[in-house]
Amino acid sequence: MKNSLLSRFDTHVAMCSALGVVATMAAPQQEAEAVDYVYYQPNGGAGWVVPATTSGLYINVETQVASTTTGGALGWDINPWGSSKLSWFRDAGAGSAYMRFPGVVTGSNPGNLALGTTVDAAASYSTSGVNDTVFGPNPGEWKLNSPNYLGFSFIGADAGTHYGWLRIDVGASNLTRTIMEVGYSSVIGQAVIVGQAVPEPSTVIMGLLASGATGVIAWRRRRQTA
Repeated sequence: MKNSLLSRFDTHVAMCSALGVVATMAAPQQEAEAVDYVYYQPNGGAGWVVPATTSGLYINVETQVASTTTGGALGWDINPWGSSKLSWFRDAGAGSAYMRFPGVVTGSNPGNLALGTTVDAAASYSTSGVNDTVFGPNPGEWKLNSPNYLGFSFIGADAGTHYGWLRIDVGASNLTRTIMEVGYSSVIGQAVIVGQAVPEPSTVIMGLLASGATGVIAWRRRRQTA
């Protein structure tokens, strides 16, 4: 009878402990992720198609608005364009800059970054008005029929410098291109990682539940040896 009561008590404590951890930690952690880092898949996951024109697509990273005209994306930050190649335009007023491949410190060619690359103030950026992508087999060169990853900085609505990345899928020609993912930090000067996405809430909660259960097991072992 005693063992049965202790077992029921342990189960109750484990549940309360785990739920307590979730109640006190899960909400703040998810809120911090939402505040510090923003990740989205444009156009409901369908992506933003970049027209093969001399205007291309104007993108406001923070408002998640894209348009073929500057007036349609007020305060735009980045501008992929090109009727014969893929280029990235930089408006000095927007304060944007495009990251070079790590190790490259000159030139106006944005790098095709590897997943896991850090985009921050220590990286090297092109601030040229026109920035052309170079396609080829070498590291840092862009690839046809493949996702490519761009790092960039921009001036946010808070007038501070922010860092971000995007994935753009290129087809059989460099005139077929669609932006599929965007991620950026909403904190001035904070680094981001290429490919970083916000964890699913269920993953966070399960991890917290596991932490709570582990704590209870340790408590029970200490009690039994006392």
